[in-house]
Amino acid sequence: MHLEAAVASGGKHVYLEKPVAIDVPGALKVIDIGKRAEGKLSLDVGFQIRDCPPFAEMVRRIHEGAIGKIVCGEAHYLTGYIERPQWPNASADERRLRNWIYDRVLSGDIIVEQNIHVIDICNWILKIASAESHGHGGGRGGRPTDGDVFGNYNLVFQYPDGVDVTFSSTQFAKGWWDVTERFFGTKGTSQSPYIGPLGIWGEEPWQSPSSAPKDAGQPQAFSVTGNFRSNLEQADPERRRSFCRKHSKWQISQSSCCRRRVCHVLHDGSHRGLQWSRNHLGRDAPFQRSLGRTRRPE
Repeated sequence: MHLEAAVASGGKHVYLEKPVAIDVPGALKVIDIGKRAEGKLSLDVGFQIRDCPPFAEMVRRIHEGAIGKIVCGEAHYLTGYIERPQWPNASADERRLRNWIYDRVLSGDIIVEQNIHVIDICNWILKIASAESHGHGGGRGGRPTDGDVFGNYNLVFQYPDGVDVTFSSTQFAKGWWDVTERFFGTKGTSQSPYIGPLGIWGEEPWQSPSSAPKDAGQPQAFSVTGNFRSNLEQADPERRRSFCRKHSKWQISQSSCCRRRVCHVLHDGSHRGLQWSRNHLGRDAPFQRSLGRTRRPE
């Protein structure tokens, strides 16, 4: 596994995109690698929303008691089918790898590959990394014959202190999408959509000034292309800055990065250099050292 090799053999700081694993044994292995690297290296996961200013400010206020004691919540990730090339000249094995998001074994299904962003926000707000879940996947209804991932999920996550969060998702809906978390407390209610009014309503109201009405023209594949707007507009730039600011003397030029996420960042412990995944960074994109000198990837 790339993570283990980077940590054990190369001593690299690693920014690892989700899903970090597709099953429980894989997740436990990543946790073990993290424990071995603790205090020596930085391992970060691609939950860039945690560094997005509107979301971070809302969660800070919730943690300070703005909505009171949380009683329950709801979350959903309702979006359309993800189009992928047909790869007509590829072998069956190559086609499967290239279209890995359609394959349950390779992706962990839509709840792990895509919906995990919403679940992570719920965990963040509730300050817990796990919950008991009850529910089911709705099978492949509505999806083309493109693999074996499900088309929808409906679950209840049961968190400590009796806090239940209902969750639903689709990956086939036509003409509509919405990604939102809502929490209901004794003093107020929070709402955090990708696009639309984000904030807190109740005894201590606050709304993000960057929120805008939901754009009916926004493509359904907005969360796949990385072409974020409104509440998520600063998510990726802030995540890049946060990772490098905390764990490196190197700084990434925001204007140099392509709109796709910088998915794999490996930095050696002696601060001698950075290695980038070329799939996510332009060929001529520079990176800058804090002293102002510039190098380009070889």
